[in-house]
Amino acid sequence: MVNVDRPLCKTESAPEGHSAGAKTRETAGCVDEAEDLFKKSLEADPTSVPLTLDLGDFFLRHGRLDEAELVYRYALSLDHRSCAVLNNLGNTMKQKGDHAEAERFYREALTVNPHLLETLTNLGILFLNQKRFDEAETYLRRATALNPRFGYAARELGNLSMEQGRYTEAEALYRYVLSVNPGDHDAAFNLSYVLLLHGKYEEGWDRYELRLKRADFQYLCVDGKRRFDPSSASQTVLVRAEQGLGDTIQFVRFLSELKGNGRRIIFECQPQLVDLLGSVQGVDTIVPRTVGLKAPDIAFDEYIPLLSLPGVFKITAETIPAHVPYVAVDQGLIEKWKMALGSEAGRERFKVGVAWAGNPKNTGDKFRSLTLKSLTPLFGVDGAIFYSLQYGIAVAEIEALPTFANLVDFSRDLKAFADTAAFIMNLDLVITVDSVIAHLAGALGKPCWNLIPYVPDWRWLIDRSDSPWYPTMRLIRQKSLNDWEETLQEVTSELAHIVLRNRPVTSFATSERPNTPKEQSPLFHTPQHSPSFYPDMPVQA
Repeated sequence: MVNVDRPLCKTESAPEGHSAGAKTRETAGCVDEAEDLFKKSLEADPTSVPLTLDLGDFFLRHGRLDEAELVYRYALSLDHRSCAVLNNLGNTMKQKGDHAEAERFYREALTVNPHLLETLTNLGILFLNQKRFDEAETYLRRATALNPRFGYAARELGNLSMEQGRYTEAEALYRYVLSVNPGDHDAAFNLSYVLLLHGKYEEGWDRYELRLKRADFQYLCVDGKRRFDPSSASQTVLVRAEQGLGDTIQFVRFLSELKGNGRRIIFECQPQLVDLLGSVQGVDTIVPRTVGLKAPDIAFDEYIPLLSLPGVFKITAETIPAHVPYVAVDQGLIEKWKMALGSEAGRERFKVGVAWAGNPKNTGDKFRSLTLKSLTPLFGVDGAIFYSLQYGIAVAEIEALPTFANLVDFSRDLKAFADTAAFIMNLDLVITVDSVIAHLAGALGKPCWNLIPYVPDWRWLIDRSDSPWYPTMRLIRQKSLNDWEETLQEVTSELAHIVLRNRPVTSFATSERPNTPKEQSPLFHTPQHSPSFYPDMPVQA
């Protein structure tokens, strides 16, 4: 802990002195002392709304939502028209998942002051999270009209445009925010999604590096160690995996590029992938990521986050290393699963692996994931047998729908991704939403139909049915926002045609690039982690 001189006792004897001292101690990292001082401040003047607000804000900053709500409701009993209390209570209820209550408090604050920028923005974001796009746009535009230089609202308007597929407008808004505040790393990071989605890799990779300025990516930076420099003579480089499991599988291909000049590569990745990726070309040592996300206790000269490597190598769509397979699978495991599948009724049938949901913690999951029930027509294709590749909580949907005799579930036996990889090697085709399963099938060089939402992740570009990242992958795109029915009809019809004609599944060569922009402008689409929704804006007393 950093030690800071405490204020004079004479100053601290006043309630305001306790509160000022509490803020100083909190800034210094002395959270327990800060809490004690905030409480003493309120005890000295229990009818003070500003001091009550200070304590509530402290609890909210530290995620103690029940205590924050209790304190804010007490403050509201002191002054039911306090905009700061109403706004911050709305923030608390939103974080607790009570969106109806959050909306009520935001609206009450705006009844008192219709021009409160922070509350207009917070209510707009609340509606955006609920896909109430028209209402979200109304409130965000009200905020930007009141103060065009209020970049927070303009940035959220950019996020709204992205989620609706209005890419030209999204880019313009992000660039506007940066013109007002060049140091807005969040806007620059969101802009990188737009650029990368349209294949504007040179500026896109540069902007993408600004993710490291955000709090949720700070763990990738290692204090006291040099960032990797391609021109350096470093002997040992630590490469740190980041974001999702699919990101790691996709970008691990660049480790072989990094291996040159006699470098030794230590690869730190998610524990679930250690067995699968330990033999990837370029990896000398693989270590699991720790729970606390600290750098591994191992000697190295320089470090680099995994998803920074494309920028280091100045990758374009034409120079992506797309030789597959680049992930090896133990032959013994492949034979084990070959025998298991052979014991089922699918010995002579077309074997299709399916995954219908991604990681629900992903901010873009609401756009990409399906339900098992929605795949019902697919399971009726004659001549095919289906195997679940689903993982996580969505596996429970199988038990809820026991009538699917044509869906075989080995999920209890797929204990690691190395098992899933070996299982996939015995299939004819994988049909999946945009999740780690798509990346795994692609890295293994197996035919894969990847179901892409209307607002896709940046890596899938726009308006093309192939991927420069995976030559055996076909991209089947949602035709309109939130409507999977037409897409699934296309998948079912195409699969039935292939099975009926006994045709091989088409693979796409990376040289085939049917890429016709949907818009006749240099603007684009949106991302899987969708531009981030930023913390709710507090209002000061």
